[in-house]
Amino acid sequence: MVKDPAILNHGALMARIDNDRQLYQVVLEMFLEKTPQTLVELELAIEQKDGENIHFLAHKLKGTTANLGAEILKDSMLTLEQFGKNNNHSKTGAVLKDIKTGYADLEKEINNALTDLDKDN
Repeated sequence: MVKDPAILNHGALMARIDNDRQLYQVVLEMFLEKTPQTLVELELAIEQKDGENIHFLAHKLKGTTANLGAEILKDSMLTLEQFGKNNNHSKTGAVLKDIKTGYADLEKEINNALTDLDKDN
């Protein structure tokens, strides 16, 4: 399976956690557990045109995705963070669509990585 480092840079994440495979698994599982609720909150903030909350939630997710090495999703979060900071709602819907697509790709990549870890154990 070819892994796209822009979706999830496994090597960068492993380097950040000193190649600890158990911690790698925990980090990925926690991301899958916690992120969907934050995305729901972000979507609600966009619907309500709540720039402050858009900024806060996008910033939070930007950090999380940056730590994973999920560059594509991190870049979308940065864009949305700036829109929220500037209270600019003209393109937030389009960016949210990109984020949903990016999250689906990332979720698939993480699930594949977790399956590979299970095979190795």
